[in-house]
Amino acid sequence: KDALFILAGGSLYFMLVPALGFSLFYTVVPMLLLFPLVFAWRALADHYGIPPVLRESKRHEQIFESDNENWQQDRERLRLEVSGWVVLTHPWLEWLWSSVNYHEVHHKHPYLSHRYLKEIFEATKATNPYLVVNGYWRSLLNVHNKKYYTTAKDVHSYLSTTQG
Repeated sequence: KDALFILAGGSLYFMLVPALGFSLFYTVVPMLLLFPLVFAWRALADHYGIPPVLRESKRHEQIFESDNENWQQDRERLRLEVSGWVVLTHPWLEWLWSSVNYHEVHHKHPYLSHRYLKEIFEATKATNPYLVVNGYWRSLLNVHNKKYYTTAKDVHSYLSTTQG
């Protein structure tokens, strides 16, 4: 189905737009010039200026079967980690980005559809630590003088809970 939808959309775009007398040059070139800037801005807003995640061991080991106690410990550790930002923004921008502004919620619940990310954020923000900033412009101001990995003290005022 995905391939069919992409093929149908591409066919409509590359056949209908020229048939209406519009040059593809005026739609494709601006998109190719602006997309890298928009995605770079969004990447900064999602991951820049957060504390590093510290691990007890630097050694990587694969675990094929885990007992319930280890699984619960890992789950709790992941719940308390902060690895991205939640950017609160206007609903139309949430729709346009498919709620990717709730990026940290996606990290904590990667199996959920994007349509539930805002709902899960609202339900868990009192118990899970989230780094929250109001708007993409403020997120750029927030990370302006920060290193990629910052300290927990530098981001404490952005935490949604008093944990961490």
